[in-house]
Amino acid sequence: MPALRVKDLKKGMVKEWLDEDYAERSANKRTAAVRSIMRSFHWALDDERVDSIPIGRIKTERPAHRELVLDKAAWGKLLALLENKHGKNYDDFRDYLTVIWETGCRPQEIRLVEAKYFERENRRWVFPKEKSKGKKMQRVVYLNDEAFAICERHAALHPTGQMFRQQSGTPWDRNAVRCKFRRLKIQMGLKELCAYTLRHSWATRMLVAGVDSHVVAKLMGHRHPIHRQTTFQVDDPATERVAVGIARASFRQLRWR
Repeated sequence: MPALRVKDLKKGMVKEWLDEDYAERSANKRTAAVRSIMRSFHWALDDERVDSIPIGRIKTERPAHRELVLDKAAWGKLLALLENKHGKNYDDFRDYLTVIWETGCRPQEIRLVEAKYFERENRRWVFPKEKSKGKKMQRVVYLNDEAFAICERHAALHPTGQMFRQQSGTPWDRNAVRCKFRRLKIQMGLKELCAYTLRHSWATRMLVAGVDSHVVAKLMGHRHPIHRQTTFQVDDPATERVAVGIARASFRQLRWR
């Protein structure tokens, strides 16, 4: 796209740029690109650097739902790839992924959680509003036995700052996690595999086990019930058979506020 003044930018130019630079990207990536542009314009408008947004509104594509979920066998295969061998230690990353798998928390929540948010007596994390998604309500993440034991270890290791860290002592960030998943995607043969896959797999397990969608939504931090067929792959229970006892074990420590 040639250099030009902001006021001369046209909606069609943005669409041409998307078609040229994002032709092979997913609908989610294209939508994110458009939103980044619009955020920049709204910032400039609020800061009185421009008088108007020259491109008006751009209709974005509907984001695609993440369809990949892991069953217990696939989760076991992933853990096997993270066994300590050949002088490599994967304990920290394995704990990081296990907590997401066991609680359904958001990947950004496990990156941000600190020991001071860890309520041992209630077996949960309680984030302040400013650290919670949307910044309107406190986010509460409940922990089952396995997640609680992992949190106990990491809170003792890191009583201040982020609880979950790499072997070097550096807190996990988005790029570090992505680097780890690049190898796992190839080894698992799953192009869409990412940290969010574990969160959605947790939700799918709970719904297939018969846990009420309102409860699942509450535990995931959603304000509205989960839409079973449109959000998670639970239309075919044969994808994973989860015993009701597993669901009960996940919830037996819950203490609602």
